[in-house]
Amino acid sequence: MKRSTLAYAIALNQTKLLGPSRFKKLVSLAGSIPAIFDPEFLSSLEGSEFPKSMINALQAPDWEAVEETLNWQSSADNHIINLGHPLYPKALEQLTDAPTLLYVIGEPALLSQPQIAIVGSRKPSKYGESATAHLAKSLSQENIIITSGLAYGIDGIAHLATVQEQKPTIAVMGRGLEKIYPARHTKLAENILLNNGALVSEFPLKTEPLAQNFPRRNRIISGMSLGTVVIEAQIKSGSLITAKLAADQGKEVFAVPGSIFNPLSSGCHHLIQQGAKLIQSAEDVIEEIQFQPPPSQGFYDKSGQRNPKSPQIGIDSSKNNHTNDDKDTAPADKKYRDCLAIIGFDPIAFDEIHRLSGLTIAELSAMLLDLELEDWIAKDAGGSYQRIR
Repeated sequence: MKRSTLAYAIALNQTKLLGPSRFKKLVSLAGSIPAIFDPEFLSSLEGSEFPKSMINALQAPDWEAVEETLNWQSSADNHIINLGHPLYPKALEQLTDAPTLLYVIGEPALLSQPQIAIVGSRKPSKYGESATAHLAKSLSQENIIITSGLAYGIDGIAHLATVQEQKPTIAVMGRGLEKIYPARHTKLAENILLNNGALVSEFPLKTEPLAQNFPRRNRIISGMSLGTVVIEAQIKSGSLITAKLAADQGKEVFAVPGSIFNPLSSGCHHLIQQGAKLIQSAEDVIEEIQFQPPPSQGFYDKSGQRNPKSPQIGIDSSKNNHTNDDKDTAPADKKYRDCLAIIGFDPIAFDEIHRLSGLTIAELSAMLLDLELEDWIAKDAGGSYQRIR
């Protein structure tokens, strides 16, 4: 039975132990993707560097699963993009281990637009959350696509902040696109798509979120981006792996500084010591990258033809939507300004604020509540307070 090149590419993608490196070697030896499945060619591989189990799998591909994947692409929002396709991002194509296929839900043209990756801790502090939201919103307002991994913490906050600006964002997943991971971010993923964003994976649709998938996912995040911003990460973390991948790919690496008493800042400070640029604003990022704002957003269908869409929004963007001028303003009342000066950007206990402020407990409690409601400060699980803007 004659099959399309894409069908053969999907079959290769679904073959265990066959990653980008072996894919390139096989194509080089066979001459084309379909030729890899020639029985004589596969027989010639016996006793070679290629695992026997991989060769056996190629001799009997799961064509039913391939057909299911092709049927998945029949939905207007679903795309399968192979190397050489007009919509395959050129930046990713340059990698020595470029994915053989990209499965995309949403807008595949986004993958070739100017992007900045934002990554960091899955359990950030209030400061980390605030810094992430501020940078993601500011960068997206400059028509820079925010790319991240849809994980808990910094990733999710970066996506959410972008969605709140009604701007597109790209979520690269470490599992197949049949299900959203983590499941708690299913609504966030829906809102990413409602705002003309994209969900991306190199893994077959039914692939589970295995630990070994995430370093591979990270190289796509850094590979498509002009630079990677790290916000709160320990030295031994996936975020620093992404930063190293970015540096190895010749991309810019940025780090947001934090408190020397916060273990989550150790990775960022290490990156700065190693030459990453310390950043405090979107402008710090933009001045380091060669960036020309793209024209007003346009998107494309499977054939690469222009297919404009109207953005929609599923989240109330009026909440916690501070402008770039927030950092230059302060409460009008001097008592509140003095209280903020005491609190600072590092966690501080209520008793210490009480001691330093000279206020009564009733006065201080009321002021802290007001400042918290106005998003000047945040209270952590341990009862300490810190400024977030």
